[in-house]
Order: sequence, then C-alpha cells, then structure tokens
Amino acid sequence: MGNVQIVSTLQNKSMQKKAVHMSSSTVFLAVCSDDGNVDTEVSLLNHFILKRGINDVVATVEFRDLNGGLVTTYKMNMDEPRAYSVLASEQIKGAFLGSIYVYFNSNENLAVPFCAVMCTIKTRNSVCGVHTYGCRLEQKELGGSLDMSNTVETGWTARDTSTVKSF
Repeated sequence: MGNVQIVSTLQNKSMQKKAVHMSSSTVFLAVCSDDGNVDTEVSLLNHFILKRGINDVVATVEFRDLNGGLVTTYKMNMDEPRAYSVLASEQIKGAFLGSIYVYFNSNENLAVPFCAVMCTIKTRNSVCGVHTYGCRLEQKELGGSLDMSNTVETGWTARDTSTVKSF
C-alpha cells in the first residue's frame, strides 16, 4: 500500500490556513436524455466572493464521454456574488452519458483545493442530488504527500432517512 498519511480534521484545518492553492476542481456523473425527461445540473453559490472576497475566479467546464474524451468545454467568469448553474441539456445536444468536470482557477489563494458544489440529476418523478466538498486530483499535485500516478479523488456525504434513500 505504500506510505499512507492520515490527517485529522483539526490538522487539516490548521494546514489550510498556511496552504496556497490557486486552483480547485470537481467531477460529477452527467446524464441527459434526448427527450428532455432526464437532465443534470451542477450549481454553486459563489463562495469565493462571499466567504473569501475573491472575484477573479474563472471556472472551466468540461463535458467528457465515458472514455474521457472531451465533448465540449467553456469558461465562466465568476465575478458576481450569486449562484452559478450549468445545465447539461443546454451544452449537449441529444442524449448524453459521461461526466462534468469543473476547474476553478484564480490569481489569488483559494486556500483550500476543494470546492463546494451541488449536482442534481432530475427526471419527471425524481431529483437525485449530491453535494461535494471534493476535488479531482491533478498531476501537478502528485509527488507530494500523495504519491499515486493516476487517481480521481472526491468526498461524498450520503444521508438516509425512513422516507429518503441515497441509493
């Protein structure tokens, strides 16, 4: 397994105050149907401005097929304190099954390499939503305390109740 380092939440928060991260990213499953009955939406409140006062963040959105091939991409300037949304059906024509990557970049320190983003897959009769505080690990971040040659990393929270099931 190699050298594994486990860091407590308290240690992680302490390191974040000293860390410098100019980028952040996340990845989600994306699906939409050609008849409009299934769609995927990625949305976030621009906490970069609201919590950190950073207004020069640019988000690069990439749609990739199941083999990782780039289908379409575009950039969003995140310079307003509002919610931003990406709807798969507005970017992809016809049926789609793949992924949505969102990369955030700034000239200022984002402090944490993880971004808080919400993804929902909607149908006529249901909404499946998941919130992540996670990132897609980039090659430039390898060689430090993480020493894996190929990986995608993210963190998820699933909560079940007697009336709501996550899976």
